[in-house]
Amino acid sequence: MKPISILIFLFLLTACTQKSNPMHAFHQLNGEWIATMDSSTYFQEIWLQEDKNNLKGSGKVISKGEMLFTEDLTLKNENGNIYYCTSASGQNKGKEICFQLKKQTSKSFLWTNESHDFPQTISYTFKTDDSLFVKLTGFEKGKYRTEQFSFVRQK
Repeated sequence: MKPISILIFLFLLTACTQKSNPMHAFHQLNGEWIATMDSSTYFQEIWLQEDKNNLKGSGKVISKGEMLFTEDLTLKNENGNIYYCTSASGQNKGKEICFQLKKQTSKSFLWTNESHDFPQTISYTFKTDDSLFVKLTGFEKGKYRTEQFSFVRQK
């Protein structure tokens, strides 16, 4: 086989593998991410690939060494639908709340759950490979609300 044929074959094999695994695009989340909220408070998310259909994560808000908030996170593929699921400490009686992926590009993801109190939408946008912008939006008690976090990948 000629070298150019081998390169074309490898390219096609890679392209087909990525297309057949809808979770491939989310691999870029793997790792530790920190969003500084103020001089003594930060939000940490850690994502790890569990298997080809799931990423597991955790979120924590830490202030002056004290944990203020924790959540377990999961990105999962169920029957071709991608869900962002969270189980937050002290919320929803420990019940997992899931948001369905509604829009995706190579660098951004938008999940929605219109029946949730807040947020109803969660978006993740990669500004660079090591910079992630997260936005939570929706209505709470009849008023529109937004929370935004600028995460930086930790090396």
